[in-house]
Amino acid sequence: MPADEVEIREAEEEGIAFHYLTLPKRIIADDGAVRSVECIRMELGEPDASGRRRPVPVEGSEFIIETDVIISAIGQDSDLFLISGEPIAVSKWGTVQADENNLMTSLAGIFSGGDCVTGPASLVEALAAGRDAALTIDRYLSDADPELPTYRKLEKYVNKVKVFDKDEKIGLLGGRIRRHIECLPVETRIRTFEEVDLGLSAAAAIQDAERCLRCYRIALLAVNE
Repeated sequence: MPADEVEIREAEEEGIAFHYLTLPKRIIADDGAVRSVECIRMELGEPDASGRRRPVPVEGSEFIIETDVIISAIGQDSDLFLISGEPIAVSKWGTVQADENNLMTSLAGIFSGGDCVTGPASLVEALAAGRDAALTIDRYLSDADPELPTYRKLEKYVNKVKVFDKDEKIGLLGGRIRRHIECLPVETRIRTFEEVDLGLSAAAAIQDAERCLRCYRIALLAVNE
């Protein structure tokens, strides 16, 4: 399931029940109101040419879930209606194609970033794409070569050479314990729209930053400017 482990755990704490490998078959209504939904259990079939095991129905495993509200949430995609008449290239996944070096699309002077380029990602990544686009747009409007800052290039280089190996045994000294963000108690957060995550105090945030920034390894990169 494409969700963070903490999100799944906190949802289960709040009484959310997950039905894995389950396919809704039909909605059962009475007098114009939904009453239940009929589902069927699934199992993973044989691997296809790509190695993916596709779910297949388990015969005779139908069951009923009683409910009065059904919310369809099966994915998300970008609404590209506003650019449908423009010569802007779109991938087979329905995302805008943009040059990774400057975020410019196939239409000169038009830049794009965020989920509509990468597909669903984090809010931080979307904000970073917006900042990068602003920088390259500024250079474009100034008749300079629209390219990402050097630090962005370095990030790409590091990601390609894979400096970090989580399985490598490098014998580091024990570090400080990570501070975990507290959240509202379950009995409170299921009945309120208040912020659930309580964050860190200023002192705790400083302590965690000091832990994270105690670097024992340095990656040296030679870059031709």
